Amino acid sequence: MSVSTVKCETCSQQFGKYRCPRCQMISCSLLCVKQHKDAKGCNGVRNKAAFVPLSGFNDLQLLNDYRYLEDLQRKLDTSSRLTKKSYWRSRNHFKLFKLRNEARNRGTRLRTMPLEFSKRRRNRTYYNRTHNSIRWYVEWKFPAADACFTSIVDETKCLSDALNEIMISSDSDPLRAHKLQRYTSRDKDQIKLLMKIEEKRVDYVRYFELDHHRSLRDNLCQRSIIEFPTIFVVLKEDWDKYQLEKKQDGHKSCDDSGNRNSLIANGQHSVKSPVVFPLTECRQESKDSCDSSVTACEDESPVESSIIR
Repeated sequence: MSVSTVKCETCSQQFGKYRCPRCQMISCSLLCVKQHKDAKGCNGVRNKAAFVPLSGFNDLQLLNDYRYLEDLQRKLDTSSRLTKKSYWRSRNHFKLFKLRNEARNRGTRLRTMPLEFSKRRRNRTYYNRTHNSIRWYVEWKFPAADACFTSIVDETKCLSDALNEIMISSDSDPLRAHKLQRYTSRDKDQIKLLMKIEEKRVDYVRYFELDHHRSLRDNLCQRSIIEFPTIFVVLKEDWDKYQLEKKQDGHKSCDDSGNRNSLIANGQHSVKSPVVFPLTECRQESKDSCDSSVTACEDESPVESSIIR
């Protein structure tokens, strides 16, 4: 269907002249184009990965897909060269490597992204050598207020205190106070702190609940974090919208399985107990008999034997 034979879908007064590459909406003028972008929230950029049915797949769609794959390959090559030349050789890499080690010693699996990702560039988490603590860059999301705030939280701080600082800071900011009005009028037992479970399938969206009365370090123990924690502050009427993890899928507490990590964090490296392997054959010709077992002791700790991959 020609564009010139269809009325403008915005004003319905003149025949169309332009077709939006993204939503295929027909407009007659620049004013109508801007109005339709504001009303529909459209950016006007064609979705290169949009689904195309087999009946509508033609040579032009094949060419677009081919160019799209070439563009992705070019960006991957550029990212690989940038990573090898600047990222791994910079001083920031050694700080990041130290941060990952310290997080692993505390039972937290910290995963970082390449520099091209905005989440990597926004991350301000760092390890404080003086106080031997991690200062986490935390993203607080308030779904009921459609608001998002960030703060630097020490790992030893209680979550309820960190949340109170976000609430108190709204007193000096009228706009923030207006957005968080529904939260400031609620009691603590009507608010849940949730975090999304990372490193799962795309269709597996589950959340785990954080304890208000425990520190951030205890809540992140035995968990996987991508760059920095993102905490969802959920009101009681919205609890049903977030599916929590099942009990059998839950993680072990730090009190049960984190003793070794706490020892490493305090500088006391624990040594594993010897493992005994039975020998079936004796290959020493000079001896008439050989021992029935040999003891193998693993001396190296995970921190000392880690390598950069």
